Amino acid sequence: MFSFSNIRYGYTDKLSLNNINLSIKKNEFVCLLGPNGSGKSTLFKLLNGLIYPSDGQYTFNDQQINAHFFKNSVNAKKFHQQVGFVFQNSDVQLFNTTVYDEIAFGPRQMGFPEPEVNKRVIDCLTLLNINKLENRVPYHLSGGEKKLVAIASVLSLNPDVLVLDEPLTGLTAQAQENIISIMQGLHNAGKTIIMSTHNFTQIKDYVTRFIEFSENHTIVLDAPTKLVLTNSDLMVHLASM
Repeated sequence: MFSFSNIRYGYTDKLSLNNINLSIKKNEFVCLLGPNGSGKSTLFKLLNGLIYPSDGQYTFNDQQINAHFFKNSVNAKKFHQQVGFVFQNSDVQLFNTTVYDEIAFGPRQMGFPEPEVNKRVIDCLTLLNINKLENRVPYHLSGGEKKLVAIASVLSLNPDVLVLDEPLTGLTAQAQENIISIMQGLHNAGKTIIMSTHNFTQIKDYVTRFIEFSENHTIVLDAPTKLVLTNSDLMVHLASM
């Protein structure tokens, strides 16, 4: 699915990503770890086509992703149906007057007929168990509720890939467990999940692979979870982040 080859982003004296070489396959559940400012959010923005590499090549399903690719509206539409991005701050993602319209926004932008839009909204409300929020104003919701609505607004396009930038940050323990359960269910249903977090211990039993970024904006660890869980020193290190 995703391939990053010799990726750099930024300027020589201030790189946000430095020599990133990475591949992510279909139906992986990948967790990015690392200190704040290490490049995780930058990689997510690049992955979702919000920014482009300064150097190197990024491909998705063997198609090079760059500004030229997104100038073609057909390409852009197909890509954003396949890859969904949940921002760390839900407030920047929610802008409609009701939860229903928030979830319906993507399908409507894609030109789906209204009966199909309605079906997708109801399906997402039911999947995330937030039917009671249907007519609420997103701005007035709790942090956990906002995160669920943001996820629903992305799932309404039924993407193959779900990318979540620190989805557990700022939520109650119960809300965090709910989000993890939802991600696990989506992964079991065949979705590719790529997320970042600072809580290794909470997520270690669910993801299939860990990638650690350093303060130098490089990848210093890329290992399957099964291997990580056999190394006690590594587990202590990741849990301390």
